[in-house]
Amino acid sequence: MELHFTPPIDVFGKNNQSGFTMIEVLIAMALFMIGILSLTGLQATCISGNASARIQTEATAIGTQMVEQLRMLPEDHSDLDASGNPHELKRNGSRSYTIRWEITESASATDVEALKVTVIPDNRVNGIPVTISTMLAR
Repeated sequence: MELHFTPPIDVFGKNNQSGFTMIEVLIAMALFMIGILSLTGLQATCISGNASARIQTEATAIGTQMVEQLRMLPEDHSDLDASGNPHELKRNGSRSYTIRWEITESASATDVEALKVTVIPDNRVNGIPVTISTMLAR
């Protein structure tokens, strides 16, 4: 008994072989590229957000440090004189910041002054000014 192999034939009489057509490959590549480009955009957004958070953290630390330095000054120091408002200091390190502070007399108590320290990052793209307010007892 002899066996003969005949390839499977579909209803229309064509050879039914499995594989991908060029259109299917192009569509798959297009979908893959859209996914990759979306991830690239997401990564750029994440990098910008991280840079902004780092600058905000540094500005907050600088502002807190400035508040502590001003609290340690004697009452008659020129940096605590309300007539010199706004006081300003430029800080250059790995990044540049402008530090401004204002001293105002408290309306409710005579021996208390309000201190407002604002740290402004020179990087205007990712930097948002940070303001720290506190009270100074005299």
